[in-house]
This record gives sequence, C-alpha cells and structure tokens, in this order.
Amino acid sequence: MSLRWKLIALALFIVFFPLFFLNRYAINYFEDYTSHAMENQMAYQAKMLGELYLRTLNQKGGLEFERYMQDFGQEFETHFAILNPAGVALANAPYQVSNTVSFATRPEVVKALAGNYGSATSLSQDHKFMFYHCAMPLERGGKVVAVAWARRNSSRILKALRKLDAYQRQGMWLAMAIGALLASFLSFTLTRPLRRLTSEAISFARGDRKWTLKATGDDEIAALTRAVGKMSDEIEERNTVNREFVEEVVHELRTPLTAVKGAVEILERSDDPVAQQKFLRNISAQTNRSIRMVAQLRDLTRYDAESIRGLKESLVYQDFLTGLRERVQDLCKIELILPREPIHVTLVPDQIEQVLVNLLDNASRFSPADRDVIVSAEIDGNQLVTTVRDFGPGIPQNVIDKIFDRYFSTEATESRENSGLGLSIARSIISNHGGEILAESVEGKGAAITFFLPLD
Repeated sequence: MSLRWKLIALALFIVFFPLFFLNRYAINYFEDYTSHAMENQMAYQAKMLGELYLRTLNQKGGLEFERYMQDFGQEFETHFAILNPAGVALANAPYQVSNTVSFATRPEVVKALAGNYGSATSLSQDHKFMFYHCAMPLERGGKVVAVAWARRNSSRILKALRKLDAYQRQGMWLAMAIGALLASFLSFTLTRPLRRLTSEAISFARGDRKWTLKATGDDEIAALTRAVGKMSDEIEERNTVNREFVEEVVHELRTPLTAVKGAVEILERSDDPVAQQKFLRNISAQTNRSIRMVAQLRDLTRYDAESIRGLKESLVYQDFLTGLRERVQDLCKIELILPREPIHVTLVPDQIEQVLVNLLDNASRFSPADRDVIVSAEIDGNQLVTTVRDFGPGIPQNVIDKIFDRYFSTEATESRENSGLGLSIARSIISNHGGEILAESVEGKGAAITFFLPLD
C-alpha cells in the first residue's frame, strides 16, 4: 500500500472510531436517562392517582375516579391500577384486568405492600420492547391499605433511540465522507512532491537523466528535495572528477609504460651488453616511477575522498619538526628556524609529516648540494605558518599557479622522475585540516612553499 492510501486509511480510522464510540455512548446515555425519567414520571403519576384514590374512599366518587384514571392512562399510554392488600385490582385503566388476577407476587408490588417503593422491568412476549413497572404504597393510619401500580412499555423510547441512531449514523457517514475528501486532498498534496522526488531519484539512480527537480516552498519536503538535489550535484561533480582522474591516470601511466615497452623491444633486438644495461636501467627507472605514481595516487584518492579520519593529537610543533629532521636526514639536509616559545598545535601527525616529506622531496631535487633546505615555523594570529624554502632555480612565474595541480611538474617529460602528485597530495591534506598552502618564488634564487594551519 502506498503512503497516499495509508494516510487516507489513517484519517478514516481517526474519524470513524471516535464517532462510532461516541454514537454508542450517546445512545446508551439517552436510553438510561429516558428510562429513569419515564420511571420517575410513572412513580409521580401513580402517587398522584393513589392520593386521589384515598380521598375518594369515603366519598361517592368512585366512577369519577375511574374515568379520571381512564383518561390519565390513555393520555400517557400507561396502564394504572389500584391494588388491595391481596394484590387484586380494585380499579384499573385503560386496560381491564380481571379482579381474580392477583399482582401480589410481582416484585414491585411485594415491595409496595411492605411499605416501600418498588420498581421492576419485564420483556414483552414478542421480545421487541421492555415493560417498566412501579408500585407506590398507599397508607392510612400507618398501614398499607392499597397500592398504586403503573406499567408502561418502552416503545416511545425505542422510537426515539432509533431516530437518534439513524441521525447519528447519517452524521457519522457524512463526517467520514468529508474526512475522506479532506484526507484525500491532504494526502495527494503531501505525497505528490514525494512521488515526484521518488521518480526523479529513481531516474537519477538509473542514470537516465541529470537531476532537474527544483524545490518549492519551505516545508520539510522542500528541504528534503533541496538536500537530495545538493547530494546529486555532489555525486555528479564526484563522477566528473573520477572520470577526469581516470583519464589523467591513463595518460600519465602511458608514458612510463610506453618507455618500458620500447626498451624491451630494443633489448630483444640488441646484442650490445652496454646498450642492454642502459635500457635495463631505463626499464627499472620507469617501473619505479610507475610504482611511486600508483602509491601516490592511492594516497591522493584517500585524502580527496575523505575528511580527516586519523586521530588528531596535541603536540609541541618544535619537537615534531626536530623528530622529522632525524627521520629524513637521508633525503636532504634541513635547517630548522623555530621560535623559542613552544608551539602547541592539534593535528594528524602522519598526514602533516606526509606534507613536509613531499615538500622536502621537491626541494631536495632542486637545491644545490651545498645548501640546506630551510624549514621555519611561527605563529601569525590564530594560525601556524610553516615554510619550506630551497635555493634552486625557482619556479617560473607563468606556471606557479599550476604546481598544485595533479601530474604537473616543471621537469621535462623525458627526464621526469617524480609523478607530479606530491604537491597535489599536500594541498588535499592541508585543505582537510582547514588550512591553505601557497607558493612563492624568485627565479634563480629558489622557491618557498608555505602552508597555514588553524590553531584550535
């Protein structure tokens, strides 16, 4: 079942059950109320007739009393009777009962003969309605001399209950119809954008088309549509980056593989040991270059695809750089220029070390053998500033903005030993730390790469 029909079913359930139970409660309450009201009315009328009977005992008004009781009974559709202490009817109207019939065993009469008010109910022979009975004791001189008895059926109550039930059922069905219309309108209004969103997401997932659905409004569905649209844009951007990345990888790996293939073909045709050694060295160099490139590509894709997952550590930056100098002393000679005051910083040590190693590797290839690479650090406001400076030929100004691009190198293609990925990896790591990396250079005097890290 779709969400639309679930909402409609829920709305009908919410409308139907309260109305149904309210209907039942109202009918039961009305039945109890009218039954008690009818019994009270019968008791009052029986008492009034009883008092009238007592006043006529010593008078010659028996016929007049019977006519009054007859009219009274017909008007209220009630059977009245005056019973003697033996339970035999002395007078009754409008329905005549033989004076040989005794009411003495009826429960309400038993109570009345004992001096108490009595009431009871009984079911009609056809089981269609109830009879309500009541009996009032008539006393004289402290003794019960007669009983005023009344009986009425519940036909009027049943008619009123049936009418009430019919009206309430009509109201309930009308309310359900209105509720169904409103629920349908609301469910269609709510689910229409969801259905469009679902259809768009399915088409996008299948690759049938780009995301085109635009959010309208400020409700939750509009917010969800905007979020999914933003996510789809990021997926498209990531797919574009991945496609470009694969194309770049294929292009960059083609050069060393082509060189290896050419060297192998020459080796197969050459018998000159000197030439063979030359091409074997070329194969080894190109193979090592490919291996380095693959390793750096792995690092680059990891740093590009995720934020910092490594556990950050709080450390003293001077101690970190001193330890790094000892670990890379075979790569190059480093001169550290550091402030005396300890610099406390929070970072991922392995990743920042990777940045510095990449920068030092670049600097060592271009610096003169008799010059050290300078690494300096200082605090500037709320940033840690680290600079790696070499004294090589520098970076041409026309390419200085490209040196952080993937595969870019200032070395000639045929003599390249690096993959052109080191600075790109450094930029990804620094960006994931919330920092920035820049390059400065003066041709003929060297280059300086500086990165900025925010201090927590």
